Amino acid sequence: MEASIAAAQQGDITRHYQLGHPFGVPEYGYAAEVGLGRIIADPGGWVTNEKGAVLLAASLPTAPARFAERAARITGDLGQASAELNRSIGEAVALVADTRAGIAAGTR
Repeated sequence: MEASIAAAQQGDITRHYQLGHPFGVPEYGYAAEVGLGRIIADPGGWVTNEKGAVLLAASLPTAPARFAERAARITGDLGQASAELNRSIGEAVALVADTRAGIAAGTR
């Protein structure tokens, strides 16, 4: 992150090319997100739901209850104040733990 911010401050406009992103992903986006204190999201949803991945994951038999709803809340409303960010982090940690528990239970 620090390297991305330093590069942006120097005017570096490096883009990382990925399948599905015809114009690449700009590295300076990270600096912008830190500066704004929020995730920069495309209203089309690719940041939080690349190619329907969240809905696909939610449909798996080992997925925790309300997986898609919980993931959308976490990524769609991180907050800006310390308490809000801590809430989001707590919810993300809980979702990861529930997901891991579901996977462990499903693989026994």
